[in-house]
Amino acid sequence: MTYEQFKDLKPSAFKRRCGVHTETFEQMTEVLRPNLDRKGKRGGQCKLSVEDQLLLVLE
Repeated sequence: MTYEQFKDLKPSAFKRRCGVHTETFEQMTEVLRPNLDRKGKRGGQCKLSVEDQLLLVLE
């Protein structure tokens, strides 16, 4: 599942599926975004969004 499908879940269902509250997930993405959003820099660009990458790690 992608983050687009997860963000429509109820908070209890989101926590059950991911293991963290939605507020915690948002804080984690804010911390990770500067390091993972590499648009225009050298090297390969990731095809997954920051939210999707974090979901993969949490699962």
